[in-house]
Amino acid sequence: DLHSFPTRRSSDLEPEGANNTFWIGSDGNGLLELNYKTGMLKKNLPDEANPQSISSGYVNGIIPYEKKGLWLATRYGLNYFDFQTHRFKLFSEENGLCNNTIYTMEKDKDGKLWLGTSNGLSCYDPYTNEFTNYSKNNGLVNSEYNRNGTIALANGWILMGGTEGIDVIIPDSIKYRRETEKKPPPLVITFFKSPDSSFYSLTDPIRLRHHQNNVVISFAAGSRSEERRVGKECRS
Repeated sequence: DLHSFPTRRSSDLEPEGANNTFWIGSDGNGLLELNYKTGMLKKNLPDEANPQSISSGYVNGIIPYEKKGLWLATRYGLNYFDFQTHRFKLFSEENGLCNNTIYTMEKDKDGKLWLGTSNGLSCYDPYTNEFTNYSKNNGLVNSEYNRNGTIALANGWILMGGTEGIDVIIPDSIKYRRETEKKPPPLVITFFKSPDSSFYSLTDPIRLRHHQNNVVISFAAGSRSEERRVGKECRS
């Protein structure tokens, strides 16, 4: 029967209108490619002899990428499937993913992928090819997430369910914190000293005599991430 699915259940389904194709994530039979006009069904399975095949037969999530391909959450890493080449590319722990077993995946409005794994949460940016990982140390409720247990809300928030509750992810808030932390902390000169042990006011112009050519300037930089100050001393 061309319309039957050789899998215990399908985990996700994504239509591709131009080619009359449904892409189906299966539980054990890889990525299924169903032409709903002809009824033809093709299986994309792992092949140890082919490093450009899919990395796992268990596909837990599918998200399209700009009509160019598909992002696949699998039990062994994040896969990208290219429509043109029909090749798969693997992103795993070696590339920065927090854990290879991905149970759920959601895309935010900036195109970043949020991946709930069996040990932590990863955010992947396809445009910079970078992973950012989060754990309970960052305030998460869960370490392990539930299969397909996620939803993106209209306000941009992402809800992701796990074994210990629901994590609320606010990408805009995280983005703001990152941009703020990238800015250099404020620098403050704490004192200015000359060889005769004179201290000068930092609010008025400082005028030195010709023999006062050796000075000590002390300054401090306030840390944005912690309540501490980093002091430095410069001698000239």
